[in-house]
This record gives sequence, C-alpha cells and structure tokens, in this order.
Amino acid sequence: MIRYPDLHSSGLQSDQSGSSYPEYSLAFDRVTEQLRQHEAVVAAERHAAEGRLAELLAMPAGRRRLLAANSERFRSLSLCQALIRESHRQGFEDRTESLVLAEIAVEIAQRLDSSLYGVSCVEDLRGRCWGQLGNARRINSDLRGAEEAFRIAEVHIEAGTGDSLELGRLLDLVATLRKVQNRVGESKRLQRAAIDLYREIGDCHLTGRGWIKMAALHNLEGEAERALSCLGQGLALIDAQSEPVLAAAAAQELTVALLEAGRCDEALDAMHRARMLLNRLENQQVSRVRFRCLEGHIEERLGRLDRAEAALRVARQGFLRLGLSAEVAAVSMDLARIYLRQGRTADLKQLVAEMVPIFESRDLHDAAMAALLLFRQAVETERATLGLVEEVRARLENPRSAERLL
Repeated sequence: MIRYPDLHSSGLQSDQSGSSYPEYSLAFDRVTEQLRQHEAVVAAERHAAEGRLAELLAMPAGRRRLLAANSERFRSLSLCQALIRESHRQGFEDRTESLVLAEIAVEIAQRLDSSLYGVSCVEDLRGRCWGQLGNARRINSDLRGAEEAFRIAEVHIEAGTGDSLELGRLLDLVATLRKVQNRVGESKRLQRAAIDLYREIGDCHLTGRGWIKMAALHNLEGEAERALSCLGQGLALIDAQSEPVLAAAAAQELTVALLEAGRCDEALDAMHRARMLLNRLENQQVSRVRFRCLEGHIEERLGRLDRAEAALRVARQGFLRLGLSAEVAAVSMDLARIYLRQGRTADLKQLVAEMVPIFESRDLHDAAMAALLLFRQAVETERATLGLVEEVRARLENPRSAERLL
C-alpha cells in the first residue's frame, strides 16, 4: 500500500483547503530554471561539437587519438554523436576513415563524466558508439571484431535507459552482420525485432528503413514477391529527404526483386529511377560501383552480353580501387560466366590469371582463395562449367561453404 507523506511532518505548510501552492510554485520555478540552464549548456555543447569535429577531421589519425584520449576540450556527448554520424557517412566513402572515427567516438565516450550527463544517458551513448564501431569493423571485413564490439554495445545498452530506439539500432546493425555471415534466417529475425521496436516507438522512417533491409534479405534468398511486399511497406514510410541514400538503395532492391520476378521492363524502369537518385547524391562511391554491377546483371539477364561485360568491367575496376576484395572476386566470377556463355576460353584464362595475383596480395579469406585456385585449375584444363562458376561464386561469399567445396 502506498504511504503518502504527512504535510506537516514533512515541513510543507498547507492553507485551509489543504493545498501548498506557494511552496510548489517555488519548487517548479527552481526545476524550470535548472532545465533552462541545462538546455543552454547542451545547445552550446552542440554548437561547439561541430567545430571540434572539423578540427579533428583536419588532423592526422594519430593526433586525433591523442587529443581524444587526453584533452578535456574533446570530451563531450555532442561530439560523440557527431563522430557517430560522420563515421556512418564515411562508411559509404572511406571505410578506413569510418573505422578511425568510430574508434575515436568510443575513446571519448569511455571518458565522459557520468555525473554531468547522467549514468544511463552515458551508457546509452557508449552502446551507440560501440555499435557504430562494430559496423565500421564489419565494413572493413573484420567480422570477429564486429561481433566483439556488438557484445560490448549490448552490455552498455542493458545498463542504460532501456530506450527501445537504442536496442532497435543495435539489432539493426547485428542483423546486417548476420547477413554478411550468410546467416540469413537469423538476420531476418533480428531485423523483424528491430522493426517491431521502431513501430512501438512510432518512428515511421526507421520502420520503413527496416522493411527495406528486410526486402534485401528476401532478395538474397530469391523470394521476389516477399521482397516486393516489404518494399511496398518501406517506401510508404521512409522520409527520402532525410536519408536520400536509402531511397536509392530501395530503388536498387526494387530492381532486383522485379528482375527475379521476371518483370524485366519494370526492372529497367526501377533501374533508371535508381540511377537518377544516385546521380543526385554527392560521392557515394561504393553505391555507384555496386549499381554498375547491378546494371551488368540486368543486361546479362536481358541477353545483352556486350553491355553486361562493359558494366561489370567498370564495376570490377571500381571495387579494385576501393579495396573491396570480396566484391572483386564476385564480379570477376560474373565476368567468367559471360565468357563461358560465349565460349571465350582465352579471355577466361586471362581473367583467372589476373585474379589470383590480386587476391594473393589482399585480404580474401583462405578458404575463398583455395576455391579460386581450384577454379583456375578447372579453367586451365578447360573443364570449367557454368555450374562451377556459380558454385565458386557462392563459396567466395561464404567461408564455411568454401571449406565444404574443398
């Protein structure tokens, strides 16, 4: 049973009607003034954070880390938030820079004054920083490091405010990691849980974003109709102005789903829309290269092999420039498929001869490298088939499957 304090014993004086308005009025005035002062501090900190971020970005990576670890000027919650945003943005442009910025955000977050911001608030922020670090590690092909960072992020989020948004963000990121690990069923379950949390808090844009990511998972498994259904829900909810790159990604997923559904004319229209959206965005190097790869797949599906080859060659050079070894391997196998279909044995042998030295000097996993060597042997003995191309391509994307192939 709830016990209410006695007004007289607690020192609160009431009038004849039992109220204590003068005292409560003073208390609320004091609380309002405290909130006003806090808001002023937060506003000033946010304004300063942009300057601090620009200052950090202008420095060499080593200097940034030194300041983050030792300078009080850079220990602010708002700067951590700005670093997270910039790290996310750089993930589409410069994966190394994305990783460095996420590491600095974690460094600063670990040193924040909990008495100033509140313990729960700081724990939420630390969880978000570690989550972004995990995502940056994933982009840099450090899947084990990503897993570790996400585990640490979960610990901080559990110690935080219990905000559904924070948990949803983490589930969203882990779902993407599971997709890369080829654990699509688990990725779907996590993505659906994130969607439910976003819907629970009434965030339409993030809910729509979740449905678009779910569509990509269905596309991976060739479930075109389910992908189209998810895209319909997602496109109805997202705010394209706040995240234009998401609209471009949705157009690309729509292209894939329509292509898989055999609706080639509609797929071409969706591809043109995706191109227009990408052309309106600055930079987006990775997205542009992946789009050229998608163009190649569509042209091949339509039987226009010369156009397909041209697009895939551009994509291959782009992935090489960006240092994305797994993508280079996959698009190389796409080219190999085209050469086999045309009976171009000499071109196929030259392609394989170019592939192996490239991957020997890069970070392709051992099992994938072994699968490539097996394919080279088949090509050299003129025993390569379209079925083998598809099998090796799948193995390149999944280390466990590559080991089974061997």
